[in-house]
Amino acid sequence: MKPTSILARLPRYLGACALAALAVAPLAPAQAQTPLPAGLGAAEVRQYLSGLPSNALRQQASWLAPALLRPYLSGLTDAQLRQYVQALTPGQITQGLAALTPAQRARLQREFERQARRQVQQAVRAEVAARSARAVAMGQSASMLLLDAEMGTLAQRQGDLRRGHDEGAFWARGSANRFKVDTPDTPAFDLRVEYLTLGADHGWRLDTGRLYLGAYAGVSRARMDDNDIMHGRIESRFLGTYLTYVDNGGFYVDAVSKLGRIDESVSFDLPLGLGDYDDDISHTTYTGSVEAGYHFKLPQRWFVEPQAQVIYSRSSQTSVQGRAGVRAGRDFTLAGGATLRPYVSASYLHEFSHDDSVDFGGKSYDAELPGSRWQLGAGAALDVGAHRAYADLRYGHGANISQDLSLNIGYAYRF
Repeated sequence: MKPTSILARLPRYLGACALAALAVAPLAPAQAQTPLPAGLGAAEVRQYLSGLPSNALRQQASWLAPALLRPYLSGLTDAQLRQYVQALTPGQITQGLAALTPAQRARLQREFERQARRQVQQAVRAEVAARSARAVAMGQSASMLLLDAEMGTLAQRQGDLRRGHDEGAFWARGSANRFKVDTPDTPAFDLRVEYLTLGADHGWRLDTGRLYLGAYAGVSRARMDDNDIMHGRIESRFLGTYLTYVDNGGFYVDAVSKLGRIDESVSFDLPLGLGDYDDDISHTTYTGSVEAGYHFKLPQRWFVEPQAQVIYSRSSQTSVQGRAGVRAGRDFTLAGGATLRPYVSASYLHEFSHDDSVDFGGKSYDAELPGSRWQLGAGAALDVGAHRAYADLRYGHGANISQDLSLNIGYAYRF
């Protein structure tokens, strides 16, 4: 989005903001509904005078002062004059108002209303700027989490390690995820992420294992909502390549590179019921990952698989995450030679980057990354001949983010 554009457009509707505020819910001291002086109290006049520039304060304070004091006021410094105004009693103010000429009374009325409008404009500007900053941070957090979900792990992409002697595969996977995010720079918001990926690869048999080179393409979408005044959506398209080596002894390494394009739109309600504002932006994203692990075979067909992964993401700001985890499960042989491999997993993701700002429209906004979190999962892969179907469930929780139960499903045909 382009937050500066709304600030540039503010003058077009700030006048309407002021009129609406004065009529419905005044943000400034203009609470009188009748002309001065009858409807104006001493406290309002004192507050009004305190907010005036020095020249205007000196002139209008002299109007309200008794004639004998006016020469004395002209010799006061600005600080002394403001102290004098604060010390005025209600009786002195009432007497001063009563002594005004019609011209002075009309000018005081105009100046009072002008200051009220100016204060309303300042309040509206400040609130719109604050909402715009929170919207930028919300959209940025959502886009970084979207990139994480699109990347995933080798097990989420392939269902499991390639244990056969296939020469390649066609595969597809889809996922639905829901996050709750609450960083210092964003409103607490819900994020739903869904994506679909299609890919294919070719394998080569080596003396020590197998090597696979593949490519994939996908689309994803995300919706964000703070259940109050801010909403947004993201559409993403991406292309990626991967190189996976699986050693005969159980070691594996998986390198992935992904380039994408994001279209992001965020909207929020304007103050004082003046409608809503929406803006959008499109930009290129990049994500890279290197994952390594070791598949230990245990007695009774049990296995344990420690893993480590580093993920680099770039989407207007940079994220570098490290993941350490483990999978454990068991192989079961079913009727007809099919193999079922259920498993459980646990991981910890740590955010190493301190890139907590993002530039939009020539301005820098605070946008703290969602941060570190734990992740628990369970899943299964079913191999029937050349076909593999798999499903994976994940749950995560951290200081600024929680991941509700998320589902990843996939299918692969190996040839």
